[in-house]
Amino acid sequence: MKHHLVDQDSAVSYCDFSNQNVIGEIAAEVFAAELILPQTLFTELLESAGVAPGACTADDIVHLKVASKTTLSYQGLVKMAEFLGFAERGSMRKVKFRKRQEDLYGGPIYKQIQRRRKQHQLAGGKLISDR
Repeated sequence: MKHHLVDQDSAVSYCDFSNQNVIGEIAAEVFAAELILPQTLFTELLESAGVAPGACTADDIVHLKVASKTTLSYQGLVKMAEFLGFAERGSMRKVKFRKRQEDLYGGPIYKQIQRRRKQHQLAGGKLISDR
């Protein structure tokens, strides 16, 4: 949206990983993040969860995303946490957020069904517990 409203006169304006550090692309990400989850709400959510500036963890980001049901990506949430001083820049670079979410909240229903079917097959068609 920012590209459409502001960058119309730019020679090239596209979104992909090759230009993620270009100032226009960063500005577009900030614009989208603010539109989807305003900084004031983001701050209120973290503070109400007891997260102090500089102390935000990957688990805090996962809990915020699940609790708020925001459509903002995990990377967008991390960038916002860094920008607002809740997380140290680069501290969550290697986090696999989807995996972490599954560890904390369980996987999507389709994965749970697949796991049950596989357990059922391994048990020779007999029902077995989740142990």
